[in-house]
Amino acid sequence: MILIGDRINSRIRNVKRAIKRRDEGYIRDLAVKQVNTCVFVDLFAEEKSDMLWLIEIVEPIGGFKLCIDTADVDILDSALSACRGEVMVNSISGEEKRLSEFIPLIKEYNASCIALCMDERGIPATAEERAEVGSKVLERCGEEGIEEVYFDPLVLPISINDKNGLTTLKTLEILKRMDMKTTMGLTNISYGLPSPSNIENAFLALSFRYLDSVILNPWDEGIIELLRACEAVSGRDKFCRNYLSAYRRV
Repeated sequence: MILIGDRINSRIRNVKRAIKRRDEGYIRDLAVKQVNTCVFVDLFAEEKSDMLWLIEIVEPIGGFKLCIDTADVDILDSALSACRGEVMVNSISGEEKRLSEFIPLIKEYNASCIALCMDERGIPATAEERAEVGSKVLERCGEEGIEEVYFDPLVLPISINDKNGLTTLKTLEILKRMDMKTTMGLTNISYGLPSPSNIENAFLALSFRYLDSVILNPWDEGIIELLRACEAVSGRDKFCRNYLSAYRRV
């Protein structure tokens, strides 16, 4: 399972403050805490100068790869140019404008990417429509030789509609039947609800079989322990080595 840490995000109040103040120590500490857990660390900033500063501070730490999280092609171009190692782009979608702008950059920098199952219409209501958008994006990426694409079914809060979790699960199931790689933003499911970890744990357990990757809070020990258990019981952890190793370190 490829874990993508979501803690360096300017939408988070303390992170936004640290970026504004150019608090290197705070940002570096956030990144270091993800070294032993995450394959990718997601970086989100609304301004190009902020994104470039984050890359400058975070990338030299090593132990993970960067995931550049932006919908702005100018920020993406500058960020990819600044990165020195392997990188992921978060995200493309079925919107023609974003496909035409992002795909050439992803190809030029040999990046992997996350693809959102939405287009100009917004987020489709049904699993079948979301999978249809994913199929379109897969075809476009395939035409350009881009193979490392992880499809995000788009998790919407169950506090808004109690069927949102089921729609995501069904979308994931269809995407896997189509042999697509998958990912999702786990924390979205619990928005607005008390004890969000309980909701996220339940949703992760239900969706695990369909996932190749997940975007999550890597500091939630309960989530990480559940992931190890899911890998063990689903046969993804040979002889339970990772599960046992984690508990030997405790």
